[in-house]
Parts: sequence; C-alpha cells; structure tokens
Amino acid sequence: MRLPLSQATATSKQLCFTSTSAAETSLQSWHGAWPLYTPAAFNFSRVGAMMQTKTQRDGAAQSDAAQRRKRAIAANAALWNPATESGTEMEINSWSWPIDLSRYDRRSAFTSSETAFLAKYANAYALNQHAQTPAYDGRIDRLVKPIEDVFEYIRVRTACRPWAITYILRETASRGRSIWGWSRDEWMDTINRRGNDRQRILSVAYLLCDFSDVHRLGGDRIIYIVFARKLFGTSYIVNLL
Repeated sequence: MRLPLSQATATSKQLCFTSTSAAETSLQSWHGAWPLYTPAAFNFSRVGAMMQTKTQRDGAAQSDAAQRRKRAIAANAALWNPATESGTEMEINSWSWPIDLSRYDRRSAFTSSETAFLAKYANAYALNQHAQTPAYDGRIDRLVKPIEDVFEYIRVRTACRPWAITYILRETASRGRSIWGWSRDEWMDTINRRGNDRQRILSVAYLLCDFSDVHRLGGDRIIYIVFARKLFGTSYIVNLL
C-alpha cells in the first residue's frame, strides 16, 4: 500500500532522526572506549626522547666517520712517508741509487723453468682471476727478488705486495720477456693500465729499468710529489727546495 506523500515524508524524517540518534549513541560509546588524541593528551615527552635518540645516533655516526678519516690519513702518511723502525722520519741530506743492479741477473730471455712457471700461472689466471696467489719458488727468484727489493725500499706493506708482483709477472708472461727487456712504451702501457698501485709499478720501472718518462704517463693517478717522497724521502726533497 502506497502512503500519501505527506505521510511518507514524515516517516522518512523520523527514520533519519532515529538513524542519526543511533549513530551518535554508537560514536559516544566508541569515544568512551578509544578516546581521541588531543594536543593536551599527546605524549610530547616520548617524541622528544625519540628525537634525542636520533640526534645521538647521528652524532655517533659522524664521530665514527671522523675517526675513520683520521685513521685513513694516518695510514696514508705511514704508507708514503719513509720512516725508521722507531717511527721517526729518516733524515736524508744526500741521495744515492738505493738498488744495486749488479746483484741481479738482468737477461731478458726466460729460462725453461721460468717459462713453465709463468705459462702455468697465466693459464690459471685466465680461468679464474680470483685464484690463489701462486707460491713463488726458486724457479722465478730472478724475476721476483728485484721487485721485492724495490717494495722493501719504498716500504710497501707486505700484504699489499702480491697484487703488484703477480700483475708484473702476467705482463712478463704475455710479452715473453723479463722486465729488463721492456721498452719505454711497454712500461708506459703496463703502468697506465694499472689502478691503485701505479706508483709501486712506476717505482719498479724507475729504480730497476731506468724508466724516466714519468711526464708522459696518462691520467691523474701519479702524484709527483708523493712519488718523489717515496723514492728520495721528504727531508731530501725539502732540502732541494
């Protein structure tokens, strides 16, 4: 049965009021169980504690970074500045060639045992560039000992030497000649293709093979004043200036 329009309108308003009243009652009961957060009730102390913790954490990170930077600077100074066993810098007022070349067998041709060792190592490296560093034996003492003497003179840490030595050995294997038989252009190619230890390779070329074309090397990884300090000592360079 259809209600008259006026009666239907009144019934609709009554239903709306009833629904609104029910919703208000439900909302009030919900507020009682879960009170709304107001600025007065907000836990500002907790937020402050969180912010303080974050500030302390950031400060600790900055402190750690500063300490790492200081250690890096100290390590770099120890690596590049010649020093005595007591830790003080060597006083060098005059300089003479530090490596006695007459002690070495400087033939450019390999012996049969050297050829066999280098071929085995080059093949192993071609298969796995992360292979273990080969154990040097008497077969390649003639090739390794002069390089070790240079690294001892410029005070390269023992743990850092194998990468440079094996790199030079691979270069000798690919050229079929020892370092004594390399041309200046071949030395430049070997040095320019190297990364972090270019100064060490350059020291080998300079002290063992009379390589003096330092000015022709490409890139910006050769810091000449550092290279000079490694070879001659800081005090000697200062006296020259």
